[in-house]
Order: sequence, then structure tokens, then C-alpha cells
Amino acid sequence: MLEETIEYWKKQTKTSYGYYIEDVPKENEQQIKYIQQIFETGISKLEEDEHIEKKQEIDYKKFKDNLFIKVYNKWWIYSFIDTNIDYFQENENNPSLVLFYEFVTKQSNIDYSLGKLAKKFLTFLYKKYNISKETDKILKQIVYNNFIKGNLFIERSDIKRYENKYPEIMQQIYKSNLIINKNGKYYFINRYIYLYIAINEVDKNDYNLIEIIENWETYESNNEYIYENIDYLKQRIFEVYSAINRQKFNEKYVITALKCFTDNVQRMSKSKDKMKIARAITNMISWEIEIDKKFNVRSQFYHTYTYIPVIDFVMGIFVETHIALLDYAIYQKELYKKCYDYEEEVYRLDFEKIIEDKKLRDICSNIKVWDYLYDIYTESIKAIEKLQKDIKTDMCNIAKESFYKKYYI
Repeated sequence: MLEETIEYWKKQTKTSYGYYIEDVPKENEQQIKYIQQIFETGISKLEEDEHIEKKQEIDYKKFKDNLFIKVYNKWWIYSFIDTNIDYFQENENNPSLVLFYEFVTKQSNIDYSLGKLAKKFLTFLYKKYNISKETDKILKQIVYNNFIKGNLFIERSDIKRYENKYPEIMQQIYKSNLIINKNGKYYFINRYIYLYIAINEVDKNDYNLIEIIENWETYESNNEYIYENIDYLKQRIFEVYSAINRQKFNEKYVITALKCFTDNVQRMSKSKDKMKIARAITNMISWEIEIDKKFNVRSQFYHTYTYIPVIDFVMGIFVETHIALLDYAIYQKELYKKCYDYEEEVYRLDFEKIIEDKKLRDICSNIKVWDYLYDIYTESIKAIEKLQKDIKTDMCNIAKESFYKKYYI
């Protein structure tokens, strides 16, 4: 089975258009460490603040503000308290926030981990609103049917069909706020719960996750419901799946993607030489970097393999876009002579051409472009070895610290 999947993935490529480098986050490591240190104590304090519950009027804004600094790096928890969304006015209380407050203050021994929090919250919600097995079944259908289309909202035509067929069940779902109708738009209680339910359905029915999310690429351009960078969303999905069923996710997706990538590199390079491996990766992905007069950078890639987002998940970077964060500006004068496009008034760095030009090749060597590409390959080899020792290893962003320290990206 593994060999068949690898052969299938090796042949799969997709066309992409690149991303502006402003989309790639630069994280403050010191701030992250600070948040990690205070997070658990902050959550405990929330559970101990019984006097908040006794107030007749609950200050949800204060609750949200107090929690924000402790959880902003824990996206799945922040998903409950995020009120910075179009369908709420500033003074309105998001039902997700209200229910999360009740959940936090009335529950004990809460596991806030990515894999366990949603299950605990849904158990609380199902009990509070007496959600039946039939309602649960219909909810999962709605979530999964939207997930396979890449919808983060629910299309009105879809919801009306369910309302006509299951009016009582839909009323129970609305009452519980699992699906919310706001100004004629229907959306899920929050991103984390939505993904948790969808990925559980994918896992239970053994659907092909890669095929599902790649189908979004053809659907995205005409889909008003996708309102965030799809690559970030893919990483969230992988994180949730890994938390729900790590062994299966590693077996079916991570080790398969790593093997596909390294096998392709080895086949094309036929060597362990750094430059030949870098050349192979360049030929696989076909990079170009566009830089304007102010040295704003855009990374573009004309084709890539469908398994690259899984490599991103392991590396902790966006392989295809972080290459543009390397310091090309220090060679602006040399790049002007070799790569400036006078008609478009931009520098155009085509790596397939650069690799054939000794001067440009040396510049990229000094910037560590080839080291960067080589490290993606060697870190993939190390990751395979880790999985061979223990298939249940958490592979999320295992090389991130290494890349950030070495390349300052």
C-alpha cells in the first residue's frame, strides 16, 4: 500500500502562483517562550476564579482580553474567543466565546491539548442541549460535505435542503450554536470545532485527505467562503489530524510524503553532492523570486508536488516561500546587472537559470540558498529515520527551530 501511494504521489503536480512574502510570519521566539511559560498557570487561574461566575453580568470582553495573551499561540483555543470577525459587531458576544466561558468555569480537569479539548467541549455542549445521535449524524454530514468543498461558511442552498428535510434536527443544531445564522449567513461555531469534526470523519471513513484539500485549489477562485491563505489552513488541518490519530497520519501521509520527496531528489540528483541535490529540488519546484525597486520580495513557483504541504508541516516553514526571506538585498548591485527586468522594473531571479550562471550561483551560495535547499532534503532524511524508530513521533514542525536559527527566517 505504501509503495503504491508513493508512486501515485510522485506523479502528482499542481500549478501555483506564489505568495507575497508579507504572508510569511516572523515569530518572536522570546515572546513564544514567555507565553508557553505562563499559559498553563493562566488557564488554572481562570478555573479558580469562581467569583466571576457569581456576577449577574459577565464581562466577556474582560474574559477574552485576560485570556488572549495566554492563548494567541494556541490557535485552537483562540478559535473559541476570536470576535474579530465580520459577522459580529464590536459589542456583540460571540456564542463561541460565551459557551467557552461557561465550559471553562463549570468544568474541572480540562485537557486543553489540541487533540482533547474539542472532544471535551463537544461532550459538554451535547449534554447541555441534549443532542441526539440523529442530530449528531446530520451535523457530521453537513460539516464533512462543506469540508470537502473547502467551505468555511455553509452555503445557503445546502442549509435550506437540510432544513426542509430535517427541520427539528436543524432547530436543535441552531439552539446549541453548533451552526449559527447571522444576517442570512450560516457558519460553524468556530474553526477548531469544525476542523475537529471534519477530520474525525475523514479518519473514521479512511478518506484521502490529500485529494480533498488539493481539490480546493480548483474550487478556491470561485469560492467566496475561503477567506484566508489556504496554505495556513492546510497546516491547521494536518495539526488536527496528527493530534487525533498520530500513527495513522504519520503512516498514511507524513512518511509517504517524505519518501516521495527524497526519492524524487535522489532520482534526479543521482548523488549526495549538495549542489546536485539543490539543483534537483530547483528543477522539481521551478522557483522564481521577483523583487521590486524597494526590495519587496515575492516568491513564485510554477509547479510543485502535491505532497509539499506535508513537507512544510514537518519542516515548520513554507518551503516554497521562505526561500525569499534569505538576504538577497546585500547583492543588489550584482543582481541589478544580471537579473533586472527593465520593462517590468523588477529583479527577476529564475533559479533554473541562476544555477547555470557561475556568478549568480556563487551569490546564491553566499546567501545560503543552496544550503537551505540541501537542509530541506537532509532534514527529511532525519525525519524518516525518526519515524522508522517510532511511528507515533509528533512530526509537527520538528525542524522549525533549526531553520529559524540558521537562516533567520
